[in-house]
Amino acid sequence: MQGLRDAFITGTGVFLPGEPVPNDRMEDFIGRVGGRPSSIGQRALRWNGINTRHYALTPAGEALHEGLGSIKAAAWGRLVQKRLGVADYAVSFLLYHGENDTEHMKEFEAMLRLVLPDAATAARIATCARVTGRLYAMQIEEIAA
Repeated sequence: MQGLRDAFITGTGVFLPGEPVPNDRMEDFIGRVGGRPSSIGQRALRWNGINTRHYALTPAGEALHEGLGSIKAAAWGRLVQKRLGVADYAVSFLLYHGENDTEHMKEFEAMLRLVLPDAATAARIATCARVTGRLYAMQIEEIAA
């Protein structure tokens, strides 16, 4: 391993996916409990002082930046490695995702086909998730009341 080297911040940047989503539209992105707006959710949003959020999804649940790892990560990792002269392990996260994200998505889709073999099974799972979500929402509303 090399000795310690000086490091300097020479610039900064920021990336926030999608347009800012105001609080009154947040449930369009994350869903509603039982199809209704959440009264406790709106109170919590007022309390925390955050006025907008960014979601990497559209309101329909589609990813805005899917595949970014497989498209950019390896190139970024190699560039960081070249510019800083660091060992492979220092950029291993970027290199790994650049080389493996596409295969991981294929494996994930194959797993989904195993547990969701048909629309009826998917509907049963979605119903169970909705009921569980409602139960959690009722508990939160009771606690907050």
